Amino acid sequence: MKSEQAQAAAEIRKGLKARGIKARVTSTSASMTSSVDVTINQDVTPEERNELESFCNKYQYGHFDGMTDCYEYSNTNENVPQAKFVFVRVDYSDEIKAEAAAYIANINGIEEWKRDQYVYMVIMGSWGDFWNERAAA
Repeated sequence: MKSEQAQAAAEIRKGLKARGIKARVTSTSASMTSSVDVTINQDVTPEERNELESFCNKYQYGHFDGMTDCYEYSNTNENVPQAKFVFVRVDYSDEIKAEAAAYIANINGIEEWKRDQYVYMVIMGSWGDFWNERAAA
C-alpha cells in the first residue's frame, strides 16, 4: 500500500494532467515529516500558477507557524490524502526568461545590475505588466 504522501502525489499528478499541465510530482518522508514536491515544467501565468498552487494546497495538512515554532494542522481533510508540506515550483523556460529580460531592458531607470532581480519579479507577476502585454501581442 502506498504511503499517504505518495497517494497525495498521485492525485496531484492526475489532477495536473487533467488540466493539461506538464509537471514532475514526487513525494518524500523523513522522521516526523512528509512532503510532496511539484515542479511545473511549462510556462504559466501568475494567475494559472496561483490556481495550481490552490489546487495542490488541499493536499497539505496545514502550515508551519514560525512565530510559535509549531506545525499547525489547519487544513486537515479526511477525504483526500495529505502530506505535511506541498511545495510547488515552476521551471520557466529560457525563452520566457529572455522575453522578461527584454521587457526589463526596455524600461528606463532600471540599472543593469538589478535586471536579473526584476526578471524574477516580472515572471512572478509582482512587477510590471509583462503578462498582459505578452497576451495582447
